[in-house]
Amino acid sequence: MQLSFDFDVPDKKTMTQGKLFQEWINGEELKNLEKLVNQFLPRVEFDSYREGMFEKNLSWVVSAICRYLNCAAKDKSIQVTKDFDYLTTFVKYGVNSKIACHLVRLGIPRIDAVKIGSLYRKKFSVIEFDEVEFPGFESDFSETLKLLNVLTHHDLKVMKIGKDTVKLITDIRTNFGKKIVDGKPEFPPFEFDPTYDNE
Repeated sequence: MQLSFDFDVPDKKTMTQGKLFQEWINGEELKNLEKLVNQFLPRVEFDSYREGMFEKNLSWVVSAICRYLNCAAKDKSIQVTKDFDYLTTFVKYGVNSKIACHLVRLGIPRIDAVKIGSLYRKKFSVIEFDEVEFPGFESDFSETLKLLNVLTHHDLKVMKIGKDTVKLITDIRTNFGKKIVDGKPEFPPFEFDPTYDNE
């Protein structure tokens, strides 16, 4: 007896769409994503495609799937990590980490947010949290603010973060550093000049 496996080889359009989705989540530049879209939809206007496909339709589908899986897990008394709730925002914002999601929500451009999120994973792979409770939105947001606090001039230069984003980071630190903890500002001032030349 001979076994036969009849696998369909994905066509070029399917493979390009898969690559497009992967590149979107990894923070690829929009001009490069537009080239991918033009390979299978040469007459489409990219911005409306991106908004409709990723920011609305696909993120809605992922959200529905996540809600269903969360309900199914709850019915079976399976505890699901809070990270699962971020899948929708990964798709919507075109980023690949919780830190990058929060950075985009704070106004950081997605390409820079992905770079900063990647730096966070490299430098700070261990996060301490209360073992009784999964980390949630507030602690993730707090980690994002802490990361912005420890970014150095060297980090930003290596990641090729532009002046506009550096200024925005400075503004975020100022706005969220107004709380006083033990008589000191929650976030000390940046150690570098936010108007440095990135060239």
